[in-house]
Amino acid sequence: MPGNREPLAAIGADFGRLAHLLDAVDDRAADRVAGDFNPLDATGTTDETAVRRAGMLAENIVDRYEQLVLHDDRLLRALLVGGVARAVRARRKALTHRMIGCGAASAGGRTGWPASPPPGHRVDAPWPPPFKPNRRWYERILPFTGVSCCGPALCTDHWNHCSDKYKSPACEALDCGCDACDCCCCCD
Repeated sequence: MPGNREPLAAIGADFGRLAHLLDAVDDRAADRVAGDFNPLDATGTTDETAVRRAGMLAENIVDRYEQLVLHDDRLLRALLVGGVARAVRARRKALTHRMIGCGAASAGGRTGWPASPPPGHRVDAPWPPPFKPNRRWYERILPFTGVSCCGPALCTDHWNHCSDKYKSPACEALDCGCDACDCCCCCD
């Protein structure tokens, strides 16, 4: 379909960037030991920043995927939407376990949030977040479990206390064809 050309080109570019970031995260330790070049070390980019950027690219891929006109999209959806989401979730999970031993994402030692939101922050999400950075595991999981899994956050916008990301209602996310765990990366 001629109309698919532009979204497919953008998906390909985002997929390439995402694969490059995740590969650099995966290879960083081995590259350091071997004395090999790693683009994240060369640019001073943390693993957390790289994985966050990969997550934004994954969201871009999903948005562009929805623009495609396809006869049968089962395989492409599994690879581009499901596979990419799983790859990013796996890196987030690995970072979480590495940083705090089954804890949550670090805010880089901050005691307070920066004055302005990070790039890609949703314009409708409040800033600063209504909680402190560098919370302990139980400070993250209890609000998530009590409100997000069992309460009104399933049907309203809310903060994901595991990822510190402002989330759309789960019911909206489910309409995009993903399963509940795609909407909540810390369930994994």
